[in-house]
Amino acid sequence: MISVIIPVYNVAPYLNTCLDSVINQTYKNLEIIIVDDGSTDESGSICEDYAKIDSCIKVIHKKNAGLSSARNVGLEHAKGEWIFFIDSDDWFDTNTLSNLYEFAIRNQCDIVQCNHYYAYDTYHLYRLANKKEKKFNILDRKEAMHQLIINDRIKNFAWGKLYKTDLIRDIKFPEGKFFEDSFWQQLVFHRASKIGIIDTPYYFYRQRKDSISGQSSPKIYDLLEGYNKRLEFVLKNYPEYSLLMEKKYKELKKNITQNTNDNFFSSLLILPKKIYNRLLHFGKYKRKIYETSYN
Repeated sequence: MISVIIPVYNVAPYLNTCLDSVINQTYKNLEIIIVDDGSTDESGSICEDYAKIDSCIKVIHKKNAGLSSARNVGLEHAKGEWIFFIDSDDWFDTNTLSNLYEFAIRNQCDIVQCNHYYAYDTYHLYRLANKKEKKFNILDRKEAMHQLIINDRIKNFAWGKLYKTDLIRDIKFPEGKFFEDSFWQQLVFHRASKIGIIDTPYYFYRQRKDSISGQSSPKIYDLLEGYNKRLEFVLKNYPEYSLLMEKKYKELKKNITQNTNDNFFSSLLILPKKIYNRLLHFGKYKRKIYETSYN
């Protein structure tokens, strides 16, 4: 069974799209855990409406404490052998979980990541794997850590990956922090023996100006703290990547200290091309145009 964990907070305009994509998965052995983190809009009632029509859905209402807290609560209640995180303003293809699960079982992977779209209103942007990368879709722990540090082919996001539950059950997200994935992801990858990559984009990462990553805010310093924690972790456990991680950390710190206009960070975090122009590696991206918007 796969436990799908969905943290929810004031996303009523987008929530139906997310939940419909989950309940319509071709993989049916699901446990859907929705954690309503103290929403003040209609999100809580929308969740309850879905629970009435699908017995796989369990809704947990809690006092607002942030995304990390909501994910941690979901982890505590998960009963599946596998876990998949999806953010409540995103959605994914109906075959996503089937494809990830089949890949994991066939290749005995602990984690499998699918590619994703940066989903704008009228177009979607996704990373193209090159010919060399397509030949290497199964990585060991060391190779995956290198890719995570680069943050190009393997992404820093907790969502879009299928995890063995035993691998992550006791690794909590840091509560009270933003950009929580930067504190969490290296701890998870360090435990994995085999990490699979599916280069086909299945996950739709909605680009919103009012999202955490899209807002101009001092919260960006949590990302710097997360990178500092990662640097300490790499120095201790992967010294061969120390110089690379130090470069990434110093580059981020320089950008933060030299750019007092927070609009820089808004564009840095929302627009993938700007991300990769400023980081170590630049992947090629392809644009898919749609005649109508995704709501």
